[in-house]
Amino acid sequence: VRGATLQRQIYRQRVAPHVQSIKTAYIWVDALRYEMARELSESLADEYELDLSPAVAVAPTITQTGMAALLPLTDSVRPVLERAKSDLLVKVDGRSASTRQERVELLTAQAGCSTAVVQLGDLLPQPGSVVRERVIKSQLVLVTSQEIDQLCEQGNELLARRLLADVLHDLRRAFGVLVGLGVERLVLTADHGHLFGERLHSGMKIDPPGGDTVKLGRRAWVGRGGAAHSAYLRTGLSSFGFDTGLEYATPYGLGAFKAPGPDNYYHGGLSPQELIIPVVVA
Repeated sequence: VRGATLQRQIYRQRVAPHVQSIKTAYIWVDALRYEMARELSESLADEYELDLSPAVAVAPTITQTGMAALLPLTDSVRPVLERAKSDLLVKVDGRSASTRQERVELLTAQAGCSTAVVQLGDLLPQPGSVVRERVIKSQLVLVTSQEIDQLCEQGNELLARRLLADVLHDLRRAFGVLVGLGVERLVLTADHGHLFGERLHSGMKIDPPGGDTVKLGRRAWVGRGGAAHSAYLRTGLSSFGFDTGLEYATPYGLGAFKAPGPDNYYHGGLSPQELIIPVVVA
């Protein structure tokens, strides 16, 4: 998407230029859709001077790739995608970035300043003494939240929709806590969005390409070989900024591959709801 901010540019453009001189919180919210961030921004508008802008996530729009793209990256560092036994392995600068702990270690090593890492729940209702001290003493505070993805993956649509509003409320409260601990700049973004609607009916379920499958989800197939079909896009993942020979397929429209997972919540594809992520700066 020409002229749009890319996910891999967010740290470089919104965090790196300020973090050495301004105490900064970098907030990763798993599966936060753009319009959810807009609602959050509107609720904070009376308290903060905010800027909300869209960015384009990497494909496939899954946690492993999206969170890796939020790390400190340069034009010369292209994330590598490889097979890892029965899953997809993401590497950044030669190191694995597939798990939260690995990404935390990479960020801490590359930030170039003192860094505290906390989860959203550690800040609420008020942080304990250990968390407070870590945040106060650090120049960069990484806050991670997996609540949205965890809620929706459970398959209870009514409960999930009711509790999603609570997640936005918790994020708003976390802003206040962080500012109270000396944070002067907050940058909030996401690894990917999601689709969350009516349950799939049989006509919306598509046979995946097959072949040498590395990873298969409702909205994303990664592998080599197999079949092409008019029901899904298929292309090389190298065209999305990765160093890899793996291929990627995703259904057109709102259909999904026949794969394990909830019938009404999924991500990994290229719909605007999955691909367009928010960047909130306060």
